[in-house]
Amino acid sequence: MKLLSSMLFQPIGSHENGCLQRAFSSGNTWSIVALKLERKFNIRQFHRLTLTARATLRVVAGLVRITFGYATMSIRHQAKGYRTLARGAGMIAGAWGYEFEEYKR
Repeated sequence: MKLLSSMLFQPIGSHENGCLQRAFSSGNTWSIVALKLERKFNIRQFHRLTLTARATLRVVAGLVRITFGYATMSIRHQAKGYRTLARGAGMIAGAWGYEFEEYKR
């Protein structure tokens, strides 16, 4: 997970890529809250698998959109693809217990 985090939050050019970090954090939080709201262990495990499947679809969709963006030289499609991929990665991480701390000290 550390490798994924370092890939997502590397500076691009001279600017930090806060949009990807926010997307990852948003997906991560969404998964964690969804799991914590469920009290029954069996149902929580089912939700974990469901979240993982949905997030995997997001990651694949993001990769497809990134590829399309590079093929058409569309920065818009590339950016939206990276954002979708980051949100999906955050969802997967949250579904399996990783809690992203944005303001960690």
